[in-house]
Amino acid sequence: MEIQRINQLPWPQAGAPTRTIQCAGNAYCQYFSFAHADRLGYKSNKSKASGGSGSEGSNPASKHANKSSAIINLLEVEDLSKFTYYEVLNVQMTGGPKGTLLDKDLLKKAYHRACLTYHPDKTGRGEEDEVFLLVKAAYDTLSDDAKRLAYDSNLEFDDSIPDKPGPFDAPLKPKEFYAMYGPVFERNLRFSVAKAIVKNGKTVGYETAPVFGDDSTSIKDVNLFYKYWINFESWRDFSLAASKILKHDLESAEDRYHKRYMEKEIDRKAKAMKKDEISRISKLVENAMSL
Repeated sequence: MEIQRINQLPWPQAGAPTRTIQCAGNAYCQYFSFAHADRLGYKSNKSKASGGSGSEGSNPASKHANKSSAIINLLEVEDLSKFTYYEVLNVQMTGGPKGTLLDKDLLKKAYHRACLTYHPDKTGRGEEDEVFLLVKAAYDTLSDDAKRLAYDSNLEFDDSIPDKPGPFDAPLKPKEFYAMYGPVFERNLRFSVAKAIVKNGKTVGYETAPVFGDDSTSIKDVNLFYKYWINFESWRDFSLAASKILKHDLESAEDRYHKRYMEKEIDRKAKAMKKDEISRISKLVENAMSL
């Protein structure tokens, strides 16, 4: 059998047919998470691979990352409220094109493992045991895309933005400006909706957000950066936060009319909070552009 080098094979010089392949499936989703986790504000394995420490603060689900790296025995925990649903089930979320990505198969396995540990038949603590109810609530929320989106939107996050300098304040030096505003734009990327790149009617990838830059950034790139943020689209969902503020529990509705009333109230409040969120981002951009 004769072995030929690949560059010596009789490849067609012209007229070869081409095909557009649409990326899809779990493997691509995992790749997308790995490739864009830093841009979207989530901790990624890239920082580990390169020897970096990563930024645990950018991923709310990794707030207690050291604890969740090993299985937590919730039966020994006094304050269960300090753990996220991700930590309760010991699963990891990553950034996706719109919201977060979570492997549903791994989630099911994690839930089954948790049930083997915390089911009342195993612990003898009864059906109303707060640990078992927490495990069920975690799975019920994380396994539902809409509920998970609302839950992720309600995780601890620093909404603060730098104040616009007053007329009598000393002007910011370039280094101070980049140090003050860079981290704020970066952490808010966590909620960005990555716009799809469509060719011939098919999604072939997703746009990446322009970087904040520094003194050497060209005016063209600066304009592209601010254009992106002026048109910033957030996937943040305030329905869960609104229901907590209004103290509306749909499961406790007296009848369908009461439930419909609460849903309308929650929707109205959530839209108002979304409007405030848009105003917050607009103020961030306005303050940065004024300097």
